[in-house]
Amino acid sequence: MGDGPSAIRRLLPAAYLCLAPLLAGCGTYVTVRHPWVAAKVSPSDLPKIRRIYVTMRRVEEAAPTGFAGKVAGGMLARALGADRDAQVSLAPGALEEAGMLASAAAALSSPWTEVAGAQVRGAALDEFIAEMQPTAVLELAPGFLEAEQSAEERETRDEKGNVTGKYSVFTVRGRFTVAYRLAAWPDGKVLAQGSFARETGGEFQEKQYLRGWLEEQEEALLSGWVSQLAGEVLPYPVARQRKVRTEKDGALKAEWNAGVDSEKAGAWDAARTHYRAALAAAGKKGDRRELEVYLAELDRLAGAPAPRTVVAGQAWFDEPLAVLPFSNGSNNVTAPVQLRAAAVGRLAAMGYRIVPPADIDARLREKGVTSGDQLGSLKPADIAAAAGTRRILSGNVEVFGVVNVGVYYRREVRVRLRMLDAEGNAGWESVGECFREAAPDDASAAFIAGLVGGLVEKAARSYLKGEAEAAVLGGLNTLPSR
Repeated sequence: MGDGPSAIRRLLPAAYLCLAPLLAGCGTYVTVRHPWVAAKVSPSDLPKIRRIYVTMRRVEEAAPTGFAGKVAGGMLARALGADRDAQVSLAPGALEEAGMLASAAAALSSPWTEVAGAQVRGAALDEFIAEMQPTAVLELAPGFLEAEQSAEERETRDEKGNVTGKYSVFTVRGRFTVAYRLAAWPDGKVLAQGSFARETGGEFQEKQYLRGWLEEQEEALLSGWVSQLAGEVLPYPVARQRKVRTEKDGALKAEWNAGVDSEKAGAWDAARTHYRAALAAAGKKGDRRELEVYLAELDRLAGAPAPRTVVAGQAWFDEPLAVLPFSNGSNNVTAPVQLRAAAVGRLAAMGYRIVPPADIDARLREKGVTSGDQLGSLKPADIAAAAGTRRILSGNVEVFGVVNVGVYYRREVRVRLRMLDAEGNAGWESVGECFREAAPDDASAAFIAGLVGGLVEKAARSYLKGEAEAAVLGGLNTLPSR
């Protein structure tokens, strides 16, 4: 099925017609372009995935069957003196989880669907999802990042084929698997499920440190499957070639061509009716077979997507949201204040009703809490009561600073965000990160410029301002907005 010459394509309606088979002397055909066709999801279930909520199981919960046996075998092999770099398994970290969720949310947003939210699965997830009013929930279950290394001795030969020496080649292979399950919400009907595997590898002259090699391959292993997932569970545009009958008369021609015209007009039920009538009138085996193909393809077709009208529940935005003081895991004392302010500003722009931070701070001071690092001394219910809301957002600054060693310069901000209910259950979790790095040619000049630039930013109270705002934006991008 292909388009005709480009000059012809420009002259004919691109949505429907293609004369390539006619020009090739094969008879008259047209190409009917359907708006959407379902992949693994049946057409009747398509309305159930208009609004998807994405969750991810922690890798410890989603370990592949037999992994414990692998670990035990690896421990025994090491105890017996075997090569400890023969096999390595790593669980994806928090940053990788956040990246996978963000990638899934981006890939699943389409004219057909929107993503209601995305987060690692938490204790109060069902209630949290219900507030987002999705029509389906997609659960991702990642496996481990695995790598194995094998050695092979090879020979070098001269022009006459004589062995002149030997050398070792180390072959390394990496693998990552992720399973998925798409279910209607709230009835739980499974709409589609499956798994993907990503692999990479290479040959080296020297033995590799597997853990380091695997960490370098994380991006290659953890990406790519998301677009494949979208192709499996979401509808996608499709074109179908249809033969046009040229007989002078006859019921077969009339019904057949009426079916093609109905398809071109998007009248799928009418097309089925005409093709069935043509099938009943067809006397040749080839005609019947072609019509059966048309009908089978129509059975998988879906109409054009309806406008997306489902939005997060009004209460989601009307109920107040308290952004607590952030805790600090960095070595910069002003970072929690700066990142909290960025989060408050971004959430307000997204349509949330934010409790004034000054009011929250005053109520927390009455309980002896003056910073985010002291919040652990209070019960979640007490924090929610003090904040005057049943939903609170907490944050922890994990990285906030500049690495400047002359030959290498890096500005980095990383913040972990969590949405909690009054009982302290986390329904949503995300990591936002922004970094900029360089290895300049003139290392000494860059070193001095970096120092001076950092001092100027601190004096102006704008230290890493751009990176902080970008990190917060990335961390909050899976929450709904209006």
